[in-house]
Amino acid sequence: MNCKTCCDQLDLYVLDGLDLAARVAIEEHLDCCADCRSKADAAAELLGGFAVLAESAGGGERLFRRVSCEVRAGRRREQYKRLVLAVGRVAAVFVVGTLSVRLVTWRPPREETDAAEPFAWKHGGIDRIHGGDVTYPIVGGDTVLAVEGEAVCKRLVALDRRTGRTTWRTPFSVAGCATVADSGRAFAWRESMDRTRSLVALDVASGDILWERNAASLPGGRTDGRLVAAAGSVCWTSGGRVTAVSAGTGKPSWSRCLDSGTCLSAPVTDGDAVYIASGRALYALSAATGQIRWETAHRQAGSLFTAPLLRRDGAMLVLAQRRYATSSRLACHDAGTGVLRWEQEVGTPIYSLTVTGDVYLRSTGVCAFSGHTGEPVWSTSVTGCGPLAVARGKLFAVEGRDSPRVLALDPRTGRRLWSRSVGSSCSGLVIAGDTGYLGTRDGALYALRMERRG
Repeated sequence: MNCKTCCDQLDLYVLDGLDLAARVAIEEHLDCCADCRSKADAAAELLGGFAVLAESAGGGERLFRRVSCEVRAGRRREQYKRLVLAVGRVAAVFVVGTLSVRLVTWRPPREETDAAEPFAWKHGGIDRIHGGDVTYPIVGGDTVLAVEGEAVCKRLVALDRRTGRTTWRTPFSVAGCATVADSGRAFAWRESMDRTRSLVALDVASGDILWERNAASLPGGRTDGRLVAAAGSVCWTSGGRVTAVSAGTGKPSWSRCLDSGTCLSAPVTDGDAVYIASGRALYALSAATGQIRWETAHRQAGSLFTAPLLRRDGAMLVLAQRRYATSSRLACHDAGTGVLRWEQEVGTPIYSLTVTGDVYLRSTGVCAFSGHTGEPVWSTSVTGCGPLAVARGKLFAVEGRDSPRVLALDPRTGRRLWSRSVGSSCSGLVIAGDTGYLGTRDGALYALRMERRG
């Protein structure tokens, strides 16, 4: 997807007026493009302000719901552009009228503790991170990291994993995704008011800045990739380049251009190696130097609609090349040599990939493939597009907005074991210990007790 196509659909994206395939395609583009992501954030903030005004004024809520219904109806009638203009006019009239009688001010979100099962706690005011294959929130040690959405910026917030109480929040805005390198450090892209960026390392216990590197001092100058921790380094891909800096100092370690003609996958690491996939080939690089250890060309090379998905599990390196209009390709390579073990054509789009011995795909449903042979094992109908999680002998999936609930499946058969009603989410469930953490579309972060049945 190019920037023009993405921007043409941003209004419908923030109004939930797109179908699932189009929504996921836009979210994948937003992960790779800082300019489009800033435009999407601005559109979401405007809509969020409208929602707050609608809630604070007597009859405004009914109007807001009517606008949302009309967006979905307009999708069926294929009158996108005229409808968005109409929504804008209605919203503008309503906002001006409401502001004339009421001043709305933003207050920091309050932490909530929900004693009723099945939630251990709930925290409000969380930004709706773009879904697809992004793992969110980020759990490390005793801390849960999330992004709070505000009228003027989005701040990284640290919550106590057991109670949900706020430990700290950044006084500056963050952009893109953050990651915890170890139990003591977190990394994020800091965004200034003029949209310039820098990479910061934060003390997880206090939120203090350990070091900061301006984007201009980083190789390639691109700062819109998902951060990944690797063997004392922090690395990311942007465009066709992969870059690594020291996790301890932020000093650039190495940078390598692999394929300028297509988006690269997010890096996958195993300590001393970094694995990257492009539309042309699969690469293994030295985590210390960035030197290419091996390179394996795809049998069907070419430009992809979205960035590939890549996962490593032991000696398996599993790659999903996603094509929304046609079939997708699933392939398993030897992580040590790059030799192809098996490949499989998948007749549906792939939204997320999980590998734990066997291979689990989130597509129009959920399906499983043998990790040894690539043969299909089972499939089941599950709506939504968020990542899957395997823990405690179960496969967990979060269904979409039409039936918002957490499902526990038998990973051997796909049989539904239990379900729980919860808010709609496209972020997936992150499980640590006996708790699952889930960010929902309504701006709440839940700590879900996993030991009880639904």
